[in-house]
Amino acid sequence: MVAGTNPYSFTKNHMSRQYEEATQPLSLSISWDHEEDRKGYIYLGEEVEGRYVGKKENVGENKANIYTLEVEHEGEVQLFSLWGSMLLDSKFNEGHHYKPIPVGSFIKIVHQGTKPSTRGKGKTYHVFKVYFELPKREMTEAGSEEEVPVAKPAKKAPVEDESGY
Repeated sequence: MVAGTNPYSFTKNHMSRQYEEATQPLSLSISWDHEEDRKGYIYLGEEVEGRYVGKKENVGENKANIYTLEVEHEGEVQLFSLWGSMLLDSKFNEGHHYKPIPVGSFIKIVHQGTKPSTRGKGKTYHVFKVYFELPKREMTEAGSEEEVPVAKPAKKAPVEDESGY
């Protein structure tokens, strides 16, 4: 193959490309305890409203989910993360007629306080109500309806069997 005929080859002809660094916006985690003062966490109140923009699965040693919301805070839209729990996961995963709440939906999470856990003496868990509004369609300039663009979750990689093939 002649150099420069492969569109994916890096020859001198391609050295003038303008690359942009791929970045991931940082987000703060939502705290439900107004007295807690942990770095990276912020108390937004007992109700949080925003657009559901994504979910990360199997994060950390507890293999928890993290839900990301765009929330208006201090006059601008910011990204906030919310650690999942057994209760929140079930509401996000089965809250729309036993199907997941779609990414792009507007979400309202109302913290109902804590309840004693039956799993451990002296332990408590947070109780929530989760409300959502499905993404709406918007009118284009030509007058036809068009779905509001939202980020799509990444596809899961296929799992290999134990033999590695």
